[in-house]
Amino acid sequence: MDTLPSSGQFDPILGDLTPINSTIADRVNDEDFDILLNGGNAEMPTELLPVVSDDSTVTSPEDLTNSEPVTRLPAFPGAEGFGALSVGGRGGRVIEVTNLYDSGPGSLREALEAEGPRIVVFRVAGIIRLKDTIRIKNPYLTVAGQTAPGGGILLRGDDATLIRIEDGAHDITIRYLRLRSRANETETGHDNISINGGHDIILDRLSLSWSTDENASIWRKHDDPPIYNVTIQRSILGEGLDSHSNGLLIGGETDFRDPDRPIEAWREVKRIAIHHNLFVHNNYRNPRVTSRNTQIVNNVIYNWKNRIGETTRGAVVDYINNYAKAGPVSNLDRLFLHENFSPLRPDEPYPNPSIYTEGNIVDPVQTDPSADNWNLWKLNFSNEPVPLSYRRSNPLRPSPIPINIESAEAAYDSVLADSGANARLNCIGEWVPNADAVDRRYIDDLLNYRGENQPITHPHEVGGYPEIEPGTPCTDSDGDGMPNAWENLHDLNPQDPSDGSADADGDGYTNVEEYLNGSAFF
Repeated sequence: MDTLPSSGQFDPILGDLTPINSTIADRVNDEDFDILLNGGNAEMPTELLPVVSDDSTVTSPEDLTNSEPVTRLPAFPGAEGFGALSVGGRGGRVIEVTNLYDSGPGSLREALEAEGPRIVVFRVAGIIRLKDTIRIKNPYLTVAGQTAPGGGILLRGDDATLIRIEDGAHDITIRYLRLRSRANETETGHDNISINGGHDIILDRLSLSWSTDENASIWRKHDDPPIYNVTIQRSILGEGLDSHSNGLLIGGETDFRDPDRPIEAWREVKRIAIHHNLFVHNNYRNPRVTSRNTQIVNNVIYNWKNRIGETTRGAVVDYINNYAKAGPVSNLDRLFLHENFSPLRPDEPYPNPSIYTEGNIVDPVQTDPSADNWNLWKLNFSNEPVPLSYRRSNPLRPSPIPINIESAEAAYDSVLADSGANARLNCIGEWVPNADAVDRRYIDDLLNYRGENQPITHPHEVGGYPEIEPGTPCTDSDGDGMPNAWENLHDLNPQDPSDGSADADGDGYTNVEEYLNGSAFF
């Protein structure tokens, strides 16, 4: 339940962007809500505000089907945004990845496609070459790439998207993996990771590059389950290949098989947080947004080519305190674009968006974050200014675990210092720097104004896939995901596998999670 703001009015545009009313019977339907939203202005007339019940609360239709107490723990300390409440595999069994095979016992595929709550840890390091997509369909999963020894885990692909989250899978936490797709000279149209139906998902410190479509996508087809409560944070999305070199796509299709009643799947993609990520050497889509309740905050974008990013249709989005830095191939005339119609259907304009944009820097075009950000936006195709009616004067309501918003300048330093699969855990639970040569090159390119050769067509043009040191896995006698050395430090029993799911300090995180989080308790 959402409490009524102290002003005595609840604004559905500033709050949960779903029709809101006091009862199921009386709530506004999607069509009515679109009429309210089409003005694109956050100043809604009082007579159009929803009815509020006597207890000064309002009910969202989503609350009726997806009610989650805000007292839940973050997925891990530092998890922020709409996906931060992912439970992951908390309390479930520990599955060890013991080889680099595509499939079979001990493989990553078997672990990710398993059923039941599960925490996936790694006993190996190196490159896993996938023959086809790993499909995550079952909920309650934590993937702890930070447990891999040596140089960590890198996925590369043959003719397919590497990882797909689908079929309504939920409570998915994936951390510290590298997904670098291109392995075939002829295949195109594949992502590194794609969310195609699901909720309460957080992707943290992933290194995503060399895809032939988007480096990542959050995309719903008309028959997919809704997508909501998703965070992508502190990840690197870099160097998409060929002419379709793209960072991140967020939205869904519109099915016109019945022209009078098109199915607009994008309307059920909502509550998305994209924050503190590095987008580097992508032509465009850094990101492209066709979704609702979407926050693009504190990201760093370098060396885009055609444009930084864009919105389409009735997107409801905040762009706050991002830092875009032009590189050698960057177009400085077209920065942020809104697409208000399709060239395939020019007589059918899209519903108006609702865009809040403040505090952003585009270096060297506009380096004062207090300057009017609306000057950075244009309409796609016509290159005309974006109508002021599309602009919203207030940001969206924060998520239950809000993003810690920094200034654009502070975010620039923060993202460069900590993004991508840049660390691993040693046997006593200390974080050890572990960025690979590819990510280090991206940072070096940004700092030294490099990237004249972008976009590339194959990884070998920039040195190819890196060598990965195998390292030595930590001794874990009972297979509970906690190394013996760490258990001994914390007065646990390295011969008792049941203590991994216990909570020695009573903070809500299980003992194995404390290790995965780099925490210490005594």
